[in-house]
Amino acid sequence: MTNNIFWTGGFDSTFRLLQIINDDKISEINIYYITLFIDNVNHSNIGRRSVDVELKTMLNILSVLDTSKIKSFNIIGKSEDLLMCSFMFNYSFMNYICKEEVTYSDKTKILYFDLFANDFVNRPISQYTYITDILEEFNIEADICLEYNPGNPRSFWSLVSKQIVGNKIELEAFSKFNLPIISLTKEDMLDISIKKGWTDVLKLTWSCWYPKDSLPCGVCFACKRRVI
Repeated sequence: MTNNIFWTGGFDSTFRLLQIINDDKISEINIYYITLFIDNVNHSNIGRRSVDVELKTMLNILSVLDTSKIKSFNIIGKSEDLLMCSFMFNYSFMNYICKEEVTYSDKTKILYFDLFANDFVNRPISQYTYITDILEEFNIEADICLEYNPGNPRSFWSLVSKQIVGNKIELEAFSKFNLPIISLTKEDMLDISIKKGWTDVLKLTWSCWYPKDSLPCGVCFACKRRVI
């Protein structure tokens, strides 16, 4: 069985990666990561600052994992980013996919921009939108590592929560999204990880959206939700 996952080196997606690495039913893993800056639609976001730190974090985590199941690690981004990554990652399963800018298909524009209307303005929503196009292009389903998060009314979870059934979103736009940890909070994942002996790996993860000199800012939502 093959499993596809979007991984950032963050707590949630690393927890899921540990799950599938240790799942005997899964024999191959394809990892995806996007380096592109995906702005919100009115271009008022202050920028995606965490890419460099996320790449270094994933490199550190890979060094302590059993990577025998990893079939491919697909990094999607600009040519200059991919060149940098090619010097960083010395693994035979690396695959670099060049895309110089973020573009949305006509289908995606219709499904998402109409669906969310004025709510379609923040960067996380734009990121999930672009992931949909990537999944359509590659014709795959993939794990999207959303935690149970009812406390943030502007989150992607809050916008789609009423349509979540099991680990799927009952909307055509999200048909290729698998949500394997959608019923778990970070605290739940930490409890499981303590029992499984995964905490040393999770301590290597990165959570901050707006690092300063490669250090966590300590004030963004991701930093405040850090549990380890």
